[in-house]
Amino acid sequence: MKKVMIAVALLVGLNAAQAQTGNEANKDGQTRNRERTERSGFNKDPEARAKAKVEHLDKKLALTAAQKESIHKLVLDQSKNAQALYKDADPKNDETRNKAKELRAQTDRKIEALLDANQKEKYAEMQKNRSEWSKRNNRRPDRDKREGRKQDGDKSVEHNHS
Repeated sequence: MKKVMIAVALLVGLNAAQAQTGNEANKDGQTRNRERTERSGFNKDPEARAKAKVEHLDKKLALTAAQKESIHKLVLDQSKNAQALYKDADPKNDETRNKAKELRAQTDRKIEALLDANQKEKYAEMQKNRSEWSKRNNRRPDRDKREGRKQDGDKSVEHNHS
C-alpha cells in the first residue's frame, strides 16, 4: 500500500511540475504576442501609429526630414480614418475590411509618390513581402473553414456543397 501511495504522490508531483512548465511556456507565448502587437501599433492611438510607421519606414528607406513629415501626416490621416471606420462597424464585415484596405492602398500610393527611385524599389519590395506574409499566414482562416475550402497544410478533405 505504501508503494501505491508513493507512486500516486510521484505522479501528482510530476503532473503539477509539468502543468507549471506548460503555464510558463504559455506566458512566454502570450508575452511574445503582446510585444508583436505593441510593435505593430495595432492598439495604439493614431498619433502613435503614425510615429511608429514613420520610424519603420525611415529605418528601411532612410527618409529625408521632409519625407518623414509628409508621410507622418498621410499615415496619421489614414489611421484616424481607419479608427473612425472601425469604431462603429464590425471589423469582420467584408465591406468594412474592403474600405480599410482601400484606405491603406490610397496611403501607400501617396507615400510612394513621395519617394525617390531607390526608395520606391525598396518600398515595393516591402509591400510585396507584406502581401506574401498575409497570404502565407492566412489572415482570415475562419472564412476558409466556413466556406469549406482546404487550407495549406490542412489534411482534411475539402467539402463539396453541391
